[in-house]
Amino acid sequence: MLEERKKALLNKPIPTYSKGEEIFNYVSHFIGFLFFVFALIFFTYKSIINKYDFPNKYIEIELTETSTDVDFKNLKRIVTGLTDHGIHTSIDDFGMGYSSLNLLRELPWNTLKIDRSLLPTSNDDSSSLAVILQHVIAMAQTLGIECIAEGVETVEQIDILKRKKCFLAQGFYFDKPLEKEEFTKRLLEL
Repeated sequence: MLEERKKALLNKPIPTYSKGEEIFNYVSHFIGFLFFVFALIFFTYKSIINKYDFPNKYIEIELTETSTDVDFKNLKRIVTGLTDHGIHTSIDDFGMGYSSLNLLRELPWNTLKIDRSLLPTSNDDSSSLAVILQHVIAMAQTLGIECIAEGVETVEQIDILKRKKCFLAQGFYFDKPLEKEEFTKRLLEL
């Protein structure tokens, strides 16, 4: 029963966006800890992607930092397998838990999503939070990993991110989460 529910969940986003229009960068799919532990993720995703003939380059699998707290050998095998097949991988909420630099050093991530808890709320560049943020961004960029700041809510945070050379961000500053229909409508109006 659980296996069927997981497959139904995975099947949902791909046919929705596989209409032949290349207006989306990625279909990003978040994977929580329990799903990650119980799923044969690589084979499940590959079979669903193949079923809809969806190009791998438009798929991104997001794993939360806490969902990576599993057997490192298996995690490395799965992330490497996804990346080897052209599927983008991202580590979400980086900095929220006990971040392991080994995750960045050993695994072929495409994107690092910095948790909002690492975003300073003031323009004080000497604060410990600002220093940590600057070095996390620099480390990711030096490793060739795209960096996105999550939870951005103010223009001050945008200014901080610009100074730290992080030019990708998401959060309520830009908009609230949108339903698919509203998102598509806005995107097509650009």
